[in-house]
Amino acid sequence: MKPWNKNRTNSLLLKDSVGAAKQSIYTIPNDIYFGKAIVHDTEGAQQVTSTWYYHNHSELNPPDRDFTKLNKMCISNKLHDQKQFYLFRKSNDARVFRKRGCSQIEVNLPDENFRYGKPYLPQSPMKNVLSGSYMNEAEQLMDKKYDAISKHKLKQNKRPSTATKHTKASKLAYQSLIKSLNQTQQHQFKLKEFDKVQPKTKTRF
Repeated sequence: MKPWNKNRTNSLLLKDSVGAAKQSIYTIPNDIYFGKAIVHDTEGAQQVTSTWYYHNHSELNPPDRDFTKLNKMCISNKLHDQKQFYLFRKSNDARVFRKRGCSQIEVNLPDENFRYGKPYLPQSPMKNVLSGSYMNEAEQLMDKKYDAISKHKLKQNKRPSTATKHTKASKLAYQSLIKSLNQTQQHQFKLKEFDKVQPKTKTRF
């Protein structure tokens, strides 16, 4: 026997064989189970689905005593001693008013004539569709649109005029030319034998 196997009472000195669990130094009975025991619920799925318990409102604690109101009641009864106050509070009681909220939300529904959803579109006037009035209206709108676009382009492409003002000499020459054109043609002297002869060159006079 190996020396380290002789000591069977010390767990630190006890050695285990390769590939096997370490031996225990304690004597453990066979009818004991280690770990936390599983607590089984007495009410199973069948009992839950087949029975129904209605909800009961929780009981509210009684409100506190309203000592301010009790003292006012004592004064109104013309009591002035502490002992009288004590006896009065024994025979009379006043509680603080406790406000309670509403557990249900108020639902405001519309009238019976109210209808939900999007309303239907009005019926198409087939007479105007077949006669082509909508087509003519669309053509007129497109013509107006194209006219406006063309006018806008002409305004953008129009260049400013490069004409300059007249000088004094050019102004006088222009005025004299207009005067000469506006003057009545004077009768020129011709011989009788040349009255019916037309000129061979054209002049402004």
